[in-house]
Amino acid sequence: MPESDETKGLFTRLKKTRESLAANLSGLFGSGSAALDEAAFDDLVDQLILADLDSLRRQMPKLEKDAKRGDKEAAAKFSLAQRIEPHLDEGKPAITFELEEGEKAVAQSLFLLTGKPTILVANVKDSDLADADNNKYVGTVRAYGQEHHGCDTVVI
Repeated sequence: MPESDETKGLFTRLKKTRESLAANLSGLFGSGSAALDEAAFDDLVDQLILADLDSLRRQMPKLEKDAKRGDKEAAAKFSLAQRIEPHLDEGKPAITFELEEGEKAVAQSLFLLTGKPTILVANVKDSDLADADNNKYVGTVRAYGQEHHGCDTVVI
């Protein structure tokens, strides 16, 4: 089965950021520390947002052209892309953009990396699992995930 242009674009964007992602993933935890290096995590997310902006800006001229020709699907994608672009430009992941009813499928068809569901994992000592909700670090990770990624945090 041949890959679609959108799928090829996704893989191209992933390939472009692979080296920097690997470097940032290994740097998320500062020199042997158990604490998350928030700056490295933010840098990782920023790179994904920039990749999404690049992808969106490459898609928009074709979507606009097709929309002018009467393609309703392209018109819906172009309209949504115009609204999501400033959100991404503010440094916010696509997953935190509030979609109107029925726009989820349109948003998924834009293949934005930061539009994918995100989950954060907080790893605690076995002895702290029962009382993880009262752990200040777990609270910090949960607050960060909700504020910056609109996601939940799982404690393991």
